[in-house]
Amino acid sequence: MSDSNYNYELNERYCENCKRFLGYDVADDERFCNECKTKFIKYPIPKWLIGASIILICIVIFQLTKFPDGLKYRKSLHAANKAFDNKHYTSAMAKYEEAKELGELSLEANGKLFVCYVRNEEYNKGNDLFNNNLAGESVSNDELYDMVDYHLSELEDVFEVLDTNEKFDNLYDEIGELTLQEQESKLIEFTQNNSNDYLAYYYLSRVYYELQDYQQAIRIDKLMIQKKPSLSSRIYADMGDIYRQLDDYQKSYNYYNKALDKNMDDIVAISGKARTKIKDKKCDEALEELLLVDDILTNNTYYNETLALAYHFNNMEDKAKEIMEKNINDEDFDSELLISIFNNESEIF
Repeated sequence: MSDSNYNYELNERYCENCKRFLGYDVADDERFCNECKTKFIKYPIPKWLIGASIILICIVIFQLTKFPDGLKYRKSLHAANKAFDNKHYTSAMAKYEEAKELGELSLEANGKLFVCYVRNEEYNKGNDLFNNNLAGESVSNDELYDMVDYHLSELEDVFEVLDTNEKFDNLYDEIGELTLQEQESKLIEFTQNNSNDYLAYYYLSRVYYELQDYQQAIRIDKLMIQKKPSLSSRIYADMGDIYRQLDDYQKSYNYYNKALDKNMDDIVAISGKARTKIKDKKCDEALEELLLVDDILTNNTYYNETLALAYHFNNMEDKAKEIMEKNINDEDFDSELLISIFNNESEIF
């Protein structure tokens, strides 16, 4: 009978803190004796840890109280950038200004806000923003640089027109009480002697429009576009008006679209295009597009007049009357013109 050797290996375990013997084959999670366990439980929390905890709590409370503003800032900035990318420059301007109230704008955001100011003809705001936040700054984004530079040229053209217009200011005061024919004569004489006076040409074009001499109005408008291409946005909308009166609806749409390509929130171009659609017997389309306009744009007399027209030509007289009553105290709201159109006494709008 052979002998069998049985080898047993006993695992001794000692307290990791005081080295007291705990026993053999003790469970792996038994690391301390009972005395040391009690000692650790009663051991005071270090003061540095208390201080760190207080700081951490304060940070959390601060973040919780500041988070809503931070979230609103980011939402405003996101909405502004989205509107800007889609050329809705009025909506973008409002959102950038909202974000600016909540936090500091980056160089890029200030550049885009500058573009918005110029596109919305807020020239003084644009000038202040450029001088305070953009002048002398380095821009790594070539596309943004080119966009700001282009609109800076437009801003400079605007101020050049305004600064060199003293002679026309005197003429403007003089012709205010004259008939349209007398105004035409005075303005023609003035432009012959002051061929670079942009505003004089603009008012001459408007006089031709009122006289229904539309071909002459077109000639002057095209001349102005040649003189100041950067200021063509408003001229495009005016030409859309002229071609509507000539019943050339396609050219009218084309010129309004050129204006809207500069700023999709151009409420004058939006309203003018709707008027062309009304004349083009697309009254339901006109009304639908007007009702889709962002609320931020609707506080505009020309828009409200156009909306009243759209309701009328869609046989919604109660709605048209409601707008008339709502704007009864607006001196710029042309109730007489609307009434003459409603009574089939005029087809010019």
